[in-house]
Amino acid sequence: MNRPVDSFPRQPGVAGAVHLSAAMRRVLAGRVPGKVPARIVGQLELAEPGPGVAQVAVAIDGIIRSVVPAPHDGVNGPRVAALLPPDSIPASIDALALYLMVEAPGDVALHPLTLR
Repeated sequence: MNRPVDSFPRQPGVAGAVHLSAAMRRVLAGRVPGKVPARIVGQLELAEPGPGVAQVAVAIDGIIRSVVPAPHDGVNGPRVAALLPPDSIPASIDALALYLMVEAPGDVALHPLTLR
């Protein structure tokens, strides 16, 4: 997609959380120094679940690099699995942000998701 986060309308507050996989949590906790995953995996927990399949935008350094559906996995709820393009793998996990994409007049709006 390669569109700046700032070019989207924003929704206030937090839409929910993405409970990251164990491997991603180790990276976030700094237990795997210098490693940043190219695949973002986790369970999506929305504050206000809506109908249909949620769409999640993955931003690196303020640029949306991937948009993926978060279909229900049949057991635990919606699951996020995004593979980052090779040229967008961040140098730091701090560069990563996830957003729920929601309908907005004439566009979509971004609603921040907390990483856990």
